[in-house]
Amino acid sequence: MNRPPKVRYCSKCVYPSASAVPLTFDENGMCSGCRAYEQTKNIDWNKRRQALEKIVTQYKVQDKSNYDCIIPVSGGKDSYFQTHYVIEELKMKPLLVTYHGNNYLPVGERNKDRSMMDLASTLQTNVFRIFNVEGTRVKKIKHLIEPRISHHYSPFVKLDALLPNFDGVDSLTSVHTLSWGLQNRLIFKASDAPKTPDDAKSKIKPKKEEMSQKNFIYFDGLRLDLTQDFDFNELYGGRSDPEPWHDLKAILTSTISTFSMNSEADFNMYGDYVTRVSHGMGYSDPWKNIYKMNYTYSLRDESNTINGGIGFNFIDILKFNFNLNYSFDEDIFLEKIFQMTYLPKSHCWALNVDFEDKIDSGMTFNIGLNLLFGGNFLSLAKIYQEGETQNLRLFSGQGSTAP
Repeated sequence: MNRPPKVRYCSKCVYPSASAVPLTFDENGMCSGCRAYEQTKNIDWNKRRQALEKIVTQYKVQDKSNYDCIIPVSGGKDSYFQTHYVIEELKMKPLLVTYHGNNYLPVGERNKDRSMMDLASTLQTNVFRIFNVEGTRVKKIKHLIEPRISHHYSPFVKLDALLPNFDGVDSLTSVHTLSWGLQNRLIFKASDAPKTPDDAKSKIKPKKEEMSQKNFIYFDGLRLDLTQDFDFNELYGGRSDPEPWHDLKAILTSTISTFSMNSEADFNMYGDYVTRVSHGMGYSDPWKNIYKMNYTYSLRDESNTINGGIGFNFIDILKFNFNLNYSFDEDIFLEKIFQMTYLPKSHCWALNVDFEDKIDSGMTFNIGLNLLFGGNFLSLAKIYQEGETQNLRLFSGQGSTAP
């Protein structure tokens, strides 16, 4: 008669070996789950957050007319937390999907089927004035001021009869915030510059019928963004010294021809004053190559990092990107990234080669082949070009210290 294996208990978390996920134990009796947790202490979560934000930015629907992503949900605490994080932290609009697997517990079934109250509203307007310049390149300047007020209320913990009871640590919290924002922009309308020095030397004049709006470009010559949140839960949470005002975030960007600059600062309202500063610059040469560099200092974690990159795009079908992220505090490169993309003129497939050397995950090498068809390729190409433009903002924008 075969006896079941003897049940062992982790020397640290006391979790039994008879678990849904097989556990292994080291010579000290520590389970594989605890060892995996110890490894998370060596991960730069700020850098991971920035890498995630860089990915999701290109998929956000700017006018909120459609969903940004899809989240599979089961009614358990994992999918609840994923939904909470995507909406509240990444500011995305997810479509929640599920299927009946015939194995739901009654609690999960109720959680999945119930409706969660989530109220959000935004009041936004803008005023502008257009100035006729009629310069050599710049024809018009539009001064745009856009104030915004948003209110978000989601009483998660107030619906105790409907919400699942977790273990107190993983439970979701309610959200009640009032946010304001002010955007001040100078938008330039300028005649399109020659693509390359060879084009500038060309004596071929465009035909009159070819002179249209396509011969003009629009860009933010100067832009100032101010945003801040007010947390009602913090105000009425019972603390003797509540701090309901979150950091005031200021972003100033400037673009002059092919040169751009970006400065950011976070201001604390309760004594620390400036908690983070970031300065960067970028340049795009006549051959479409992009050069960028950014320095970030965070007072909260006392970190100093500098990151930069070069993108070679002078060959239409071949693109190269190099990115480095260096920490002054640790005197090491946090990551080195090399990327190559081959886009043949047939526009039916693309080859991607990535080499990454990161301090937390080591070296990785990936080769990807994408098949592209018709209009789908055009939309992907558009996303790629928009991504290049956003890269001139130099990795920052969300308050982290690494790209």
